[in-house]
Amino acid sequence: MKLGAGNVKETFNIYNEMIKKPSSPQHLKALNCCVKAYDYASLSFEMVSS
Repeated sequence: MKLGAGNVKETFNIYNEMIKKPSSPQHLKALNCCVKAYDYASLSFEMVSS
């Protein structure tokens, strides 16, 4: 669980850095969907571990 939570947070941070870079609207929309999914996954890992 700890490894999974760490991987989710690391990937979430990478997506957030990618969003800050200039890109097409379609790319930005896809990245925002990924960020939402990883945010949900991060919250799920926190709920399970607590």
